[in-house]
Amino acid sequence: MAYTFSMDMSLQPSAIPPLLAFPTIQLMVTLTFLIQALVIAIHSRLVRRYPGIRMYLASVLVLAADSFLLLVQPLLPFGLVGIGSSLLLLWGMALQYVALVRFTGAHSAKGWFWFLVCGGSVFLMAFGQIPGWTPFVAVREALTVPLLFAVPLLLRRADVTGYQLGAILTALPFAGYGILSAIRVIRGLLDPSLMQPGPSLRNDVDALLFFVCSFFWTSGFLLMLNQRLHSDLRTLATRDPQTDCLNRRAMGKLLDEEKSRLERYDRPFAVILLDLDRFKAINDTLGHGAGDRVLVEISAVLRKTLRVEDSLARWGGEEFLILLPETGKAEGTALAERLRLRVEEHDFFVPGFRVSFSAGVAGAQTGQSVDELVSRADKALYKAKETRNTVVTAD
Repeated sequence: MAYTFSMDMSLQPSAIPPLLAFPTIQLMVTLTFLIQALVIAIHSRLVRRYPGIRMYLASVLVLAADSFLLLVQPLLPFGLVGIGSSLLLLWGMALQYVALVRFTGAHSAKGWFWFLVCGGSVFLMAFGQIPGWTPFVAVREALTVPLLFAVPLLLRRADVTGYQLGAILTALPFAGYGILSAIRVIRGLLDPSLMQPGPSLRNDVDALLFFVCSFFWTSGFLLMLNQRLHSDLRTLATRDPQTDCLNRRAMGKLLDEEKSRLERYDRPFAVILLDLDRFKAINDTLGHGAGDRVLVEISAVLRKTLRVEDSLARWGGEEFLILLPETGKAEGTALAERLRLRVEEHDFFVPGFRVSFSAGVAGAQTGQSVDELVSRADKALYKAKETRNTVVTAD
């Protein structure tokens, strides 16, 4: 037979199954929170560059303290346990919300948030002094509902590109438990006796549901963290960190894919190899900082002019390679000339220099390797460099 603590702190026989007994659930919840905190702490040391991880760790530790407080409630005054547990729950959920705001870089309404949390803490301590627990429990439940629904709304608005699955698995448990909490509040308003915190199967099931939902939303956060790390590593492997263009390795892979499409389906493509004119003089005269700004700005100008299906890569130094799928040599030359004019007209704010580029254009040919294609574009570029600010077509 299982035993539970009655309102007067005496042991009473209970019909609740041992696995659903309140102490068993709270012990399981406490241990799970501590394990989650350990996993998050390890992640925080591995990826310190992501904001919000340590705050999420703090939120899990606060929720673990809440669970531990409920576990040892027979040893403490009942009123102190109720107020302390409710404050820990409120601040634990609040810290999780702030952690996710920082992690996703989303904008949030800080005014209503701090009013809710700080004002709610004052209300909780005030209602805790009122004889009878129903008003106090209702306030606690009503305060956590907005925080539970705020997380899914936050993740829906935030840019979660690269970790969308983790964001979904985090948002769903928050939304689900928010619905359950709203139902409890409505149920308590209709029947105040249902809001009593004493030992009962209903309260034990509520505690078990909180444990399940918190387990899944913390697991979702860890998945978001790992997906974001994987996405960033993939970006580092394929992008030039200075200009955010594709790097040479990633462009080489795209060129091989287009070459295969040409051989199998006779789909044409062309490349533009361009080199900035007098770039060394800009570095020597104005410094490498000015040269770096020119590289970043010219890549932005090129991207704005190119089509969605085109790909831009930093080929090396001040050289850029542009892949033009479904494009012949003539169309590629026309696009290169359009790019040249856009760059020539753009004001780069480089005193004493007019930024321009020379370009070589080559159309892919069946039976020709990618290296041979780029070599033809490079020879055309070499000829264009003789006069500068010119586009030359190979062959």
